[in-house]
Amino acid sequence: MVDSGCTSLLILSPILLSILKATSINFNTSFNNMYANLIGVINLFIILVISISVYVYFGPRSSQYKFLEYKEKINLEKGVFEFVKDKQQKFKNIYLLCNIFATVLLLISLLPLIISVFFQLKYLYFIMAALSLFFISIAVGIYIVVGIQEISMEKILQEKRYTKKINL
Repeated sequence: MVDSGCTSLLILSPILLSILKATSINFNTSFNNMYANLIGVINLFIILVISISVYVYFGPRSSQYKFLEYKEKINLEKGVFEFVKDKQQKFKNIYLLCNIFATVLLLISLLPLIISVFFQLKYLYFIMAALSLFFISIAVGIYIVVGIQEISMEKILQEKRYTKKINL
């Protein structure tokens, strides 16, 4: 869950810069273009520092699950296999719907840019780019969250790409 939040945050990071840039260029505000760039870039670096710090902090904590990467067969306690298999079956429809929704969001993310180019809305281009990034960040977050859950169940059950070969 932390991975999806950080990844989405990294994708969203240039949005404030885009909005400030659009505001300073197109609406003749007293807000100087230089200040807009400065605030936007500072915001960008703050988000980058926070996201990378979270990745670095939680990265080593996942090392306790390295045993799932071994080529050995995992022996599950009685009832665990059936429990995880049941959870996987219940999650199958959610996984499919979330992937469809995320794919549609990725396709929709192109619409703001297409609209701004088609209608020649140059003054809204930065805002439309920010809106596209917003849709992309949500889609990527969804892919990561449901993907991690699906892969975790495949690893535990040792199915599909995680099937262990027994050497004779």
